[in-house]
Amino acid sequence: MKNIIILFAVISLFFTSSCNQQKIVSDNENVDEVAAQLVQIWDDFNEAMLSKDIDKVLSHFTQDIINYPFYGSTQNGFEETKAFLADFMSNYPEGGFDFKQVEVKVFGDTAFEVSSMQGQRGFSIFKKHDDGSWKLYRWVGQQENSN
Repeated sequence: MKNIIILFAVISLFFTSSCNQQKIVSDNENVDEVAAQLVQIWDDFNEAMLSKDIDKVLSHFTQDIINYPFYGSTQNGFEETKAFLADFMSNYPEGGFDFKQVEVKVFGDTAFEVSSMQGQRGFSIFKKHDDGSWKLYRWVGQQENSN
């Protein structure tokens, strides 16, 4: 429970930041490279969703992924996330989502990202793996305010 409270406190901090321009903060001198890799992951995700390639979509997720979508229930783990995405894929918008990276913070093997896409705000946590790839570890979706 304590971890969930801390996660939501961190998320709240990110969601209160300005959306007007990308901000990058890091203890990692290659943060621009990491930010570009994360954008590529979302581009690949979008392409895979449009082509209905669930295996390609899931190749960017850790086995212990937790997904908190802005609607529906939380998915704990790879199999629940796979089932959710398979269903979501059937209603994926033609042309996909227009993804915009808002903020990236990288600390060691963990990257925190705030993004915006089609009326949703997303908060993502990525973990770096031994092969150098980044995989989505946690994702939280939130409807953006129309104000």
